[in-house]
Amino acid sequence: MATDRLRRRRARRYFSVLLVIGVTTAAASAPAAAPGDDMIPDVSAIFTAPFSPEELPARGSAPIRLSLLEKVVFQTGVNPVLRELEIDLDRHLGLSVAGLPSCPKAFGDYGPRSDTLVKCEEAKVGSGRVDVMVAFPEQQPVGVTGRVSVYNGGVRDGHTRFWIYSFIPAPVTGAILMPLDVRRDSEGFYGWNGLLKLPEIANDSGAVTNLEIAFRKGIFSARCQTGRLRARGVSRFANGSVWTNSAPQTCRRQDAAS
Repeated sequence: MATDRLRRRRARRYFSVLLVIGVTTAAASAPAAAPGDDMIPDVSAIFTAPFSPEELPARGSAPIRLSLLEKVVFQTGVNPVLRELEIDLDRHLGLSVAGLPSCPKAFGDYGPRSDTLVKCEEAKVGSGRVDVMVAFPEQQPVGVTGRVSVYNGGVRDGHTRFWIYSFIPAPVTGAILMPLDVRRDSEGFYGWNGLLKLPEIANDSGAVTNLEIAFRKGIFSARCQTGRLRARGVSRFANGSVWTNSAPQTCRRQDAAS
């Protein structure tokens, strides 16, 4: 009898340990959910803002080539539609389009007529690519890729506007126009706030899965005061999902390297 009770106590302790291990493992592997969420998100986003050169002055500033990269990751069978990308950039960055040609009106008389906005070519300040997944009902998803052109839309009310334009090929041939508004802001490490709005593509059967925007050298400038330049992306999807991630990039100070 005493032996049976001892065995039962040991068995209970054993299964209790297994339960604790299982709960701990599940908590460690599950992605963090927003308050009120009761399931694992079906979509996530990876935002980065690499730049070159990485060696920068600690005082003053130097021109850089800045890129904004957004990659959407989703489960099989899910076609998440990215609606907005909010971007925060380090306060040690500078932005200037002073003296550059601008294209204040991206469509209408300006196009679209090809994979570029013909009458805005003098205002082009960058390039890139966009990948779109098209999933029409009862059809296999199809991926398409288009070249991206970035145009200076000018400055108004403290906002610098850029037109992000692409013309994607079949099966959903057409233009994608995405306005990006950037303004000075002050939020701790960040000093710039941008908002990129994405249009409806193929009646929401098309979703952007990858976006690469590269500004030519000199549109942005930077200094390396803390050893890193911070960036953050907030991705908002049509189904209500919101994904936030920070993307600090290291830099080297010129006075420290010399």
